[in-house]
This record gives sequence, C-alpha cells and structure tokens, in this order.
Amino acid sequence: MKNRYLKFIFYLFFLSIISISCKPQNKTVLSSDFSNNINSVWNKQEASSDRIQLVYDKELQKKVLKVTVVPGDMVVNHNRAELNLVDDSIVGLGDRIYSWKFKVPTDSLEPFTEGKWRIIGQWHDKPDKGMSWDEFDKKTGGTHPPPIAIELFQKNNTWVIGIRYGLQYGKERNNEQNRKIVATGEIKSNEWNSIEVHIHWSQSNDGAIEAKLNDEVITPFNGTNHLVYGRNLFNNVPCAFKLGIYRAFGFKTPDTIYYSDVKIEKTDKKALY
Repeated sequence: MKNRYLKFIFYLFFLSIISISCKPQNKTVLSSDFSNNINSVWNKQEASSDRIQLVYDKELQKKVLKVTVVPGDMVVNHNRAELNLVDDSIVGLGDRIYSWKFKVPTDSLEPFTEGKWRIIGQWHDKPDKGMSWDEFDKKTGGTHPPPIAIELFQKNNTWVIGIRYGLQYGKERNNEQNRKIVATGEIKSNEWNSIEVHIHWSQSNDGAIEAKLNDEVITPFNGTNHLVYGRNLFNNVPCAFKLGIYRAFGFKTPDTIYYSDVKIEKTDKKALY
C-alpha cells in the first residue's frame, strides 16, 4: 500500500514538472525604466538636446523620460521627438509583448481638430537588407505610414488613444480598410497610464494584435479571444519601435509626454487575453 502511495505521489510530481516545462514562457529582451540613463539601444531623434531628457517624477519616485516637440522642430522631414529602437534582435519577429507607462498633461495640449494627428508610439517598417529607402518605397508603391501606431486624440471631449493597424501602400493611401483604428481606450489625464501590446508579426493575414490599457482589454472580442487579425509586415525585416511624439504640421503649441518602465518580451503565446 505504501509503495502504491509513493508511486502516486511520484506520478503527480512528474505531471507537475511536465506541466511547468510545457507552459509557454516569456523572455524579457529589453527593460528600460530610464531611472538612471537612456540605454544605448535607443537612438534619439530630436531637434534640440532638451527635447528628450530625464526628469524626476514625484509619483513614481524616480527619473522618467520627458519628451517634448515644439512647432518648427524638423527631424527626418517631420515634426517629431522620438526614441528609436532599431535593434532587430530586440524588436524581432514572431510574437512580442511591448509594455510601458505614459503620462499626458492634457491641460496643455492643443485641442484635436480634423486633419491634425498625434502619434505617441509606433512600429515603423524598414527597407530590405541592402536596399535604400527610395528603392523600398518604389517596391511598396510609395511612401506610407507605420504599420502600427498609437494615436492620441479627442472623442466626446475626452482624451483617448487609438491603435491604428494594417498596411497602407502608396497607391492605397485613402483606403481606410487597409489601415484603420482597431481599438480605443480613454486615458487618465495628467496621471500615469499603462499599456500592453501583444503583436504577432506576419506578412500574411495571420498577423495579429491585442492590447490592454490600464489593465483593461481594448481590442474587441472576436468570439474566441481579443486578437485583431491582419498582415502587419511589408517584408521580413523587424519594424523599428519608437516612443515619443510624431505629429502633423500645423500645431501652434508644444506637446509634452512622459514615459517609464518600457519592457519588451518574447513570447510563445498566441493569445494573452
């Protein structure tokens, strides 16, 4: 009887080990909280050295990233101030989870109007290896916006983020079915917000995205999970991940946004929520 009991205990232990070993695991490939410095993996895109800086935040009790863009700032032909992460091994292909905190002082933001857009986080495609941007644009039908972008705008007098998703070729720039807002969520003004975005990168229609804002899922339920499907890569080159402000021309006032606790994880999971 004792031997049978011991065999049963061993069997349960064996099953638990198998269960743990088979469970998909996440692997952190980047962690940047900006409390000490800006990691060397980030490239600054700023018009002046005071546009991207570290400042102390009383709520988080540590230094955070402060990003400011001013009318007239021209960086890579646009009004922007961004950190650019272009390391292919970090941004990667397959499945990645990107998460960070951000705070928007909306009291000082110029009201949203039609035709004026603000991007506060994006994943931008890059040319094939050995190919110039001109050659790449010609291959894809002309210049195009990022395949995935997080936009900041107003809806019913509240500030929200919207995730714009999908490819938009040069000849199809006015076709909203190719690139559209797939999720929205109201942000907490002048407070820290948290966002988590899980992307399955693919050149086929099995590409997908799902997202949380302040621990609430904002991508719609599809009957099984909260994945929104659609191709999100022009080529087999990982997109550049960018945090900061990239906006339309015509704004008359500066924008400022704060960031902290950036993390990128490699995952085997196909759906998180």
